[in-house]
Amino acid sequence: MQTFSAANNLTIEADNGLWRLFNRQSTESVPLVEATRSGLTYQAAFARARNLPEGMLAAPLIDRVIVGWAVEDKSWHLGLLLTADYAQERGGRWCGLLRWFDAEAQLEGTTAEASGKALAEALDKPFRFVPAELPTLEPVDPMLQVPDVVDAIGTTVDANAESLVTLPDVQRLSPPIAIGEWALTEGRNGLNWERSRAWRLETLSRTVFFGVLAIIFGLLAAGELRTNYASVQPDWLPLVGVIVAVLMALNALYHLAALLLTSAVQFDRRNRMIRFVRRPMGVTKQVPFEKVDYVLVSHAISRREPLKINGVSANGLNGAAVLERIYSEVWIHVARDKGDFLEVGHLTQTEGRAVHMEASSVRRPLDIDQVDTPGHQAAHLLAEVMEVQVFVEDRT
Repeated sequence: MQTFSAANNLTIEADNGLWRLFNRQSTESVPLVEATRSGLTYQAAFARARNLPEGMLAAPLIDRVIVGWAVEDKSWHLGLLLTADYAQERGGRWCGLLRWFDAEAQLEGTTAEASGKALAEALDKPFRFVPAELPTLEPVDPMLQVPDVVDAIGTTVDANAESLVTLPDVQRLSPPIAIGEWALTEGRNGLNWERSRAWRLETLSRTVFFGVLAIIFGLLAAGELRTNYASVQPDWLPLVGVIVAVLMALNALYHLAALLLTSAVQFDRRNRMIRFVRRPMGVTKQVPFEKVDYVLVSHAISRREPLKINGVSANGLNGAAVLERIYSEVWIHVARDKGDFLEVGHLTQTEGRAVHMEASSVRRPLDIDQVDTPGHQAAHLLAEVMEVQVFVEDRT
């Protein structure tokens, strides 16, 4: 039996005309995808994400197996090219399965090619390997042009992950990016993750507001207790004023402390260092970029709404929403080489757009064309500064 490892903790097992894809992190022994001469069988989430028939993709609908290197994400991709007739019904010929990250296009090509050949043998379909240097060659046959394959490979996604549908008119954000209480700003040496200006102004206004109320209630209560005139009724009313004044004072002190004791994370591009700063103490932790494996974005989607384009909902073939407006809670972490995670920021709610997909705990490369919110864009920029991969996972 042949065994291959791929990105995102995926494993391929191929033996005697059977090709199966497993998630190494899953406690279940059920494969994500299984290929035989009859066709491709898969879990329900895979079918919904790629707009494939439920349960099975029959062999006659598959034209060939392709492996190629994509410049966009510097990865080898393995996937299926579907027949032209079925592609018209489905909305696209390319169906990606998995990938291998390979910045130089030299390390993982052999593994990707062997995995693709094993899949083609299991499906009894032609196999095409597209090397990294082939995008400018002439077409290899009337139905399949090499540039078309490379274009398709550039938009592939991992198994159990995103659909081939992409969001329209995605604009890449640049600092400053304000996201509720937090903001990603451009510093002298890199990027800073810090409290937003809106949060600072709101916290300052709350400090002043509660401070003024504390003074007013305190003066009223003190004046009533010291007055020479008849006391107010009931007698305990001045005591209530004192209690309210104390509560207002405590609220003012709480917001003042929050304003003075702010935290921030600095991503120093020049010195290649992450600094966790707690004011007024200063730097509490430093992590070199070289100790960071990747950036992880975790999100919990609290609400979904069909996304309308020109007033019309973007629905799939079964009537379900393909593009959605989402409202999600987002956590951004950096994963260190020692296996632990350091939290960069927690966004209680961020709004954006996404291609509909079923919740999955499988980590997958973040594609802004698939999930576009200010929080995800900020995480993508942080990963670019550190020159590492950025992954996304769902929290349920």
